[in-house]
Amino acid sequence: MTKNTLITFLLLTFLSMSAGAQRYGVPNLREYDYEPYHFGFLLAINRMDFSIKQDWASINSSNTYNQISGMPQQVNDIPVNGKLTSIITSPSALFTIGLVGSLRLSDNFDLRCTPSLSFGSTSLKYNLELLNATTSINEGLYIFTKTRSTTFIELPVMLRFSGARIQNTRPFIETGLKYLYDFSPDPTSLSSGTRSIDDPHKMLLKRSDLQGVMGLGFDFYFAWFKMGVDATMSYGFNDILDRDPVLGDVPFSTSSITSLKSKVFQLSVTFE
Repeated sequence: MTKNTLITFLLLTFLSMSAGAQRYGVPNLREYDYEPYHFGFLLAINRMDFSIKQDWASINSSNTYNQISGMPQQVNDIPVNGKLTSIITSPSALFTIGLVGSLRLSDNFDLRCTPSLSFGSTSLKYNLELLNATTSINEGLYIFTKTRSTTFIELPVMLRFSGARIQNTRPFIETGLKYLYDFSPDPTSLSSGTRSIDDPHKMLLKRSDLQGVMGLGFDFYFAWFKMGVDATMSYGFNDILDRDPVLGDVPFSTSSITSLKSKVFQLSVTFE
């Protein structure tokens, strides 16, 4: 199922629930939206990807690499080198849990903060041609993957605009900023003043990131609580690829990328 199909399906589901809520019963939690603040918790899944700009001058150069960990050194008894042809992102799913704090600013505006923890991994795939070491004839393809396990602390601050309430349903849109800090174990260590790495397949990213966030969703009012469902997109402002020199790292893993910025699609359920 594609992302657009998933969003359309969720919106149709929300609209059908809203239509059903208009027909029956008395509105729940009538005074809820007039309280000055609310608290709750959040559960979410998200799809973390990258917006990548590649250095095509470096990729298209005649440089070859013959010391890549895991790459075949021979194909059909022919010595080969690896030539980088392209870099692609490999989206991964993360799970998020967090707290919700909401401050009422007016009848339609709320300021929300949702400190959260996200768990998952990120990766990039490097496609290399296996070239005959003597004639430079293409002998096949090798895919080299760099991965990084991540545990993020997230601090989103959002301004939410809510539309008119219809029985027990209320639509909203929101925008804001999200700060992220990755406190997962650093795969590098200090060695003689220069960072070294025990596994060249690990991807090095900066720990901090700042993203802009946009989203939309619906709040559903039940007898004892309010449940919110929303979809958001987050886009990073900064290049998060760590370019510090690393002993033993793959030479082209950073030099072939001009910038690497995060982007995240997230589906969240909140209970307040």
